[in-house]
Amino acid sequence: MLRQAFGIAAYLASIASVASTAAWINNWGNAFPALASIFPRSIDGEPAIDLATSGTAAKAFFNVGLMGLLALQHNIMARQTTKKAMRKAGVPFPWERSVFAASASAALGAILYLWQPMPWTVWQVRPPYDKAVWALSALGILVFFGSTGAWDHTELFGLK
Repeated sequence: MLRQAFGIAAYLASIASVASTAAWINNWGNAFPALASIFPRSIDGEPAIDLATSGTAAKAFFNVGLMGLLALQHNIMARQTTKKAMRKAGVPFPWERSVFAASASAALGAILYLWQPMPWTVWQVRPPYDKAVWALSALGILVFFGSTGAWDHTELFGLK
């Protein structure tokens, strides 16, 4: 029972973190005011912890470190040696995917919460072409969620 509850919580955290990332990247809170309370953060919005006095280079290194945290989590936890170590530490095999999903959601949540906006615009698409970019982004999100449906969700997120 505890494993299923943890698996469901990890699954919901995964779905929420992916949806929040889509909203964060696309500035849904700014574009759709009705969503601002659900998705208050955006990639170029106000940071939760402001490192503005640290300078642009420090903010950039901080952001790279946040992305590195997610990359390390994905790389390390996907390795067989880590899975064996988890089992030796008492994490049963059926919990592995749920632990991975919960850890990935936590790392992604750290990025969304702690990201430091840069003082310049990296790229910008002017109207009317911006609508095409929004449409492609929406299509990408739908493809992502649709492709997870190609697998059994209960297996993918450790519920089975």
